[in-house]
Order: sequence, then structure tokens, then C-alpha cells
Amino acid sequence: PNRVSSQLQRKYAQYMRNHVIPHLGSIPIRDLTYQQRKNLFDITLPGKTKLGSGDRLLGTNARLNIYKVLNNALKVAVKKGTIDRNPLELVTPPRYKQPEENIPQLMHVAKWLFDKLEDENLGAYDHFLLGIMGLRRGERLGLSFSDLTLSGQTPKMTIKQQLSWITGEGLVIKPTTKTGKTRTVFLSEPWL
Repeated sequence: PNRVSSQLQRKYAQYMRNHVIPHLGSIPIRDLTYQQRKNLFDITLPGKTKLGSGDRLLGTNARLNIYKVLNNALKVAVKKGTIDRNPLELVTPPRYKQPEENIPQLMHVAKWLFDKLEDENLGAYDHFLLGIMGLRRGERLGLSFSDLTLSGQTPKMTIKQQLSWITGEGLVIKPTTKTGKTRTVFLSEPWL
């Protein structure tokens, strides 16, 4: 609980509830065979599809995230003496796959969109401009005027908080970013 945020804890729990427990949850950890563990990541998870469409539910990187969460949980169980060994250590993790976007095409479409928004003086222009500065949605929504330095030779924005949904509390300004690190974004036109 002290190492990750409550949001990340919920995300990890969701991975376990949705993708691990339905397939391996009824088997005691000591009884898990290598083949059962390997099949989870090589056959079961890749075979999951979205309801109605038949499209693959989990890409390689999603399966890698699930593997990491399960592997870390099992490492903790070994450290605490709950189990003798990590039963996942012999299973090869899914390989990270670089996303395959056509960046030049996307840049062309984005430039057209921004030109159109600016020409027609639409309010969404400012909203979308913030989006391409590399800020996460919660960081954009958590910005305050105290985060901005608009005068001087180097106008900048300091990202140090975010708007978060916390179960039982609702929307809250969390005093840290997702990574826990403050960062500075220097502002030039058209963002300034």
C-alpha cells in the first residue's frame, strides 16, 4: 500500500480479477504446473476477444503488464515466506511490441485539425493544444494558475499535481503526478 497509489492498486487488482483469477484462481499456487502458467500467457490471454466484435481483447503490451503484476505479487509472496518459489519465474514474459502508428500521416491529420480549429476560432482549440503538450488528462485537469509562469524570458508550466477519482471520495486534486515526479514544460507559441 505504501509503494503505489490507490488507483494503481485498483488497476493491479483489476488485472488479477479479470485475467488471472478466472483461469488460475481455483488452483493452489503450489500445484500450478509450468504448462498451466505458460498457457495463460501464450494461449488463454491472447485468445480473449471483445464481446460482439471478435477482435482481440489484449495486445502484447497488455499481456506484458498482466505478467509484471502477477510476477511482482508472487515475488512479494516469496519474500514474505508465503510460498517457497515464484512459480512464474520459468515462464518467458510476453515481449514488448513497439506500437505501429503511421506518425507522418497522423501529423498531417493533426495539423489539418488544428488549422481548422484555429481558423474557425473554436473553443476546443485550446483544449486540444494542451493535449499535445504531453500532459496526461488528469494533469491537464489538475492545472492551476500557480503552476504557470507566463512572464520573463522562459514562460513555463510546472506539472506537480493531477485530478484523480478516488473511490469513496470522488474527484480529488492529488498532490503528485502519476510518476510522483514534478516536471517543467516550457511554453512557446502557440501554447503560450
